[in-house]
Amino acid sequence: MEKIRIMLVESSDYFLNTLLLNNVGGIEIAGSVKSGVEAMSQYRNIDPDIIFMDMILNDMTGLEAARWIREQTKNIKIVLFSFELRLEFLLAGIDLGINGYLQKNANRETIKNAIHALRQGHFYVQESVDLSTGSLIQKRLIYYN
Repeated sequence: MEKIRIMLVESSDYFLNTLLLNNVGGIEIAGSVKSGVEAMSQYRNIDPDIIFMDMILNDMTGLEAARWIREQTKNIKIVLFSFELRLEFLLAGIDLGINGYLQKNANRETIKNAIHALRQGHFYVQESVDLSTGSLIQKRLIYYN
């Protein structure tokens, strides 16, 4: 099976180290950048299948960078991640067309589940996100999928 090409966008190497330390198989770290501007200028050269985008970057939010990339292409899956899972980040991300949302310290199984879901064309939200407004989320997901 062909490896999934991953691009990481984060100002620290926390999530990169999580991926490497957890030895998540079937992926290739095709590129890693530290800012939204770098993500916007480098994503074509890196040519990822999935972009894991930190919500908090030094120069802009992950939402701003994800929005710009989504306007350029619908072919790349975009997963937002943050230390704190916040419903408002998830809803804003859904509105701009992201494909998933993870906690920055996600474990190996969660990351593998997310990649598998994305590979199958599904949206992935880490279980620890409070989905008490589930009907609102479902309506938004139906619109984008």
